[in-house]
Amino acid sequence: MKKSYDFFSSVSGLFFGVVNVATLFFGVLMKKIHEMLLPIKTVSEANSTEHWTVKNKRHILQKNYVNSSFLNDQFTCPMPCVVKITRIAPRMLDDHDNLRVSVKWIADQIAVNLTKVVTPGRADDDKRITWQYDQAKGKPKEYAVKIEFFIFQT
Repeated sequence: MKKSYDFFSSVSGLFFGVVNVATLFFGVLMKKIHEMLLPIKTVSEANSTEHWTVKNKRHILQKNYVNSSFLNDQFTCPMPCVVKITRIAPRMLDDHDNLRVSVKWIADQIAVNLTKVVTPGRADDDKRITWQYDQAKGKPKEYAVKIEFFIFQT
């Protein structure tokens, strides 16, 4: 477990090991084509007892951050691709449930921007997108989400 996260160093996740500009994913060579670092605080929504308006405000904020980042970078990703979402926070979450739930709205907006399908709940079901989730321990009061896009190399 890492004590602090350096934004300019590579993070090795469950399935990713950085090899120069290429990455190995289940034995297939991948190439990172884009990276976004968003100052978003994510919390586990699974055990949350917050009022629905507080949750809704956070969801809208997360989706707007992702959408504006796509628009500012003028980024389009070729399909099929692998999207790796890394949550950076002082406290780690359970990898199985809470991590995925905490970045659900971010993943939904990424899928909408990649596929242009705006039907709620349908865009992230696209079989051309493979999702990977990771987390890194940040410094106290350091919150961010790192989004990396990989394509398969031939």
